Amino acid sequence: MKQQTQSQRTKQQLQRCLINITVTGIMALSGMASALAFDAEAKDDAVVIQAADPVVTPVIGTRFDNFYATEQLNFAIDPVSITIQKNGELRYILKISSKQGAVNISYEGIQCATHQKILYAFGQSDGSWSTARNPQWSDIFSKGTNLQHNELASYYFCMGNGNAGRLIDIQTRFEMKHPMSN
Repeated sequence: MKQQTQSQRTKQQLQRCLINITVTGIMALSGMASALAFDAEAKDDAVVIQAADPVVTPVIGTRFDNFYATEQLNFAIDPVSITIQKNGELRYILKISSKQGAVNISYEGIQCATHQKILYAFGQSDGSWSTARNPQWSDIFSKGTNLQHNELASYYFCMGNGNAGRLIDIQTRFEMKHPMSN
């Protein structure tokens, strides 16, 4: 088997990096097109959500705060990864750990005005991200399975149809393990 020179490895790494940047840019633009505007009922007024900021995946953190658990899964969030976009969308890194040791990391968003969620990317074991194939907004449900998004929206991120305070307030809820009471 032929050994690669340092120059060949560097060239291949740069090519992979450029491909990832290009794919991420294309996916971000297509995700922006699908998120340009949609209506939601808020009392008597219709709320129009403006286009979200481009998706730029953050560095995967090492400290996650647990906020919800089922019999088989633990859900945690990296409070440092939480951002509030210009359109009010909250973005964050979610970590799901099974009792058997499997771990999934994802970069997601929640829009309080419409009570919806979106999945942007999946974390890889090497710290990189794999962009979600077709990021689409979907409703957050308060019954059934996959209640982690409802838990985030109801007890940490949202108050009514708006965000529950400033970014520092939201981050502190996780760090202090002090959800809002509804």
